[in-house]
Amino acid sequence: MLTFMPFQTSSVWQFPDPDTGRLHTGRTRAELVNSIVNYRAQNRLEPIARLDWVIDNYLCTLPQNTGKCHHKPLERGFVQYIKGGAALVQQLFYGLKNMVTQEEADRRGSICKDCPGNVKVDDGYIKWADDLALHTIGDKRSIHHDKLFNCEGCSCPMKCKVWYKGPFNLSLEEKDKMVSYNKLCWQLKER
Repeated sequence: MLTFMPFQTSSVWQFPDPDTGRLHTGRTRAELVNSIVNYRAQNRLEPIARLDWVIDNYLCTLPQNTGKCHHKPLERGFVQYIKGGAALVQQLFYGLKNMVTQEEADRRGSICKDCPGNVKVDDGYIKWADDLALHTIGDKRSIHHDKLFNCEGCSCPMKCKVWYKGPFNLSLEEKDKMVSYNKLCWQLKER
C-alpha cells in the first residue's frame, strides 16, 4: 500500500471508478472524495472501503507523483500480538490436526500472492514473531511459499496462515481492510 510522505501531496486529483471506469476529478482532495462518494451513492454502488487509502495508493502510482510516496508500514498492535500468541499456542498444542490439506493451502496462497495487502515487513520484532510462527508448520510449504509475506489486513504471516484451519477471530477493522484489498479473501469465508 503506497501513501504520500509527510509534507507531500498529489499533483493531480483524479481517480477512476473501479466499477464503472468513470474518471472522477477535483481541484482538491475533498472535491475528489465528494465526487466519488456522491456518484457511487447516486448509482447505488457500494461505498469503497478505506477510500482515503485506495485513493492515495492509486495517486502514488501516477508518474506525476513519482518520488512523493512510500510504502505504508505494516502495524501490529498489542491485541494482534496477543491473538497471534494465542493462535501460536493453539497450533503448537493441536499440531497437524489443525491444518488444512496441501491443495487448500495452495488455493489460499494463490489468492494471497497477488493481493495488494500481501506486504514485506522490515520491522525486526515482527519478523522475529513471524519466524516463531513459521516453526508451527514444520516443513510444510504451499506452492506460493516464497511469494507470501504478511497480510496488511490482519498483520499475520501468510506463509503459515494459509495452513491453519479457521475460523479466524477477525475484528471489524481487519475485515474492512481485507475487503478493501481483495473481496475474494479466503479468510473472510472461513467458518
